[in-house]
Amino acid sequence: MKVRRFGIGIFGKSFGRADKWLAYADVYEDSVEILLREIKSNFLYQHHAYQILPLLFLLEMYIELQLKGLIIYKGGKPKYNEHDLSYHLGLLESLDSSIRMCKQTKDFIRNLSELDIGSQAFRYPTDKHLQRFFQNLSPSLSKLLYDINDFQKLETMVNLVIHDLENVEGDFEQEQDNQGY
Repeated sequence: MKVRRFGIGIFGKSFGRADKWLAYADVYEDSVEILLREIKSNFLYQHHAYQILPLLFLLEMYIELQLKGLIIYKGGKPKYNEHDLSYHLGLLESLDSSIRMCKQTKDFIRNLSELDIGSQAFRYPTDKHLQRFFQNLSPSLSKLLYDINDFQKLETMVNLVIHDLENVEGDFEQEQDNQGY
């Protein structure tokens, strides 16, 4: 039997710092898309009302890694142990105000960040003080929580976010190619 190996930690010599972050983001993106397809194809046989939690956690990880990779790509320095998606989106926008990302995507990222401060709510049932997440939400966060519990709306937003972030990466790569790197 042939042993199949993965390539964790192995990067080609041409991989820069940004490429490593974006490669990690790609893996989370793939996982989000696989889970989305799996949930959709088995929706009538839903095993658990909370089955979207891993998808949302992986989505947050994808967004965080992608934003950090894009920040590095533009010469910025993300806060590596900071998980605030709004902070990193703002930093990216300060480095390049012309990024091609629709308002819906930006709002979703900011609201998701505010809904899950510290990237804990989709991993654990309570915070470190044993308080349940998602209590006493503002109207906009209540709407986001309502919308992510609607599979069609969630699927639409996930696809839009991935589309926009991947386009930004493509734009940056094209810009770099045009500058002769």
